[in-house]
Amino acid sequence: MERVDVAIAIVCRQKSVLICRRRREDRLGGYWEFPGGKVEAGETIQQGLARELREELDIEVEPLTALATIDHDYPDIQIRLHPFLCSHKAGEPRLLACTDAIWINASDLRQYQFPPANSGLIDDIVKCLSD
Repeated sequence: MERVDVAIAIVCRQKSVLICRRRREDRLGGYWEFPGGKVEAGETIQQGLARELREELDIEVEPLTALATIDHDYPDIQIRLHPFLCSHKAGEPRLLACTDAIWINASDLRQYQFPPANSGLIDDIVKCLSD
């Protein structure tokens, strides 16, 4: 099984973090996620991240810190998450590829259902941003 590289942004604006709800028809439909998506052939991780955020939400961010890469195996796909802590630069999120996009306090992240690959990342973000 091939591993898919996925760039994701933990987008911060003041004390809030942006999360998006997957469309029902998508894999893990209805779950919440950090915006981002698959990196295409020939793209760097950061180029893929910028493209995905433009395509899905029409926003721009500034990556501040690359967080630890996460490998996760689902029954039918292996993914490698490349999370970046980012500051919001421009644009209000538009629902181009998700059903909801909301700004929440980082300490509230555990109240939302995220894909299993995100569980350790959520804990790290809450610790990092709730201080």
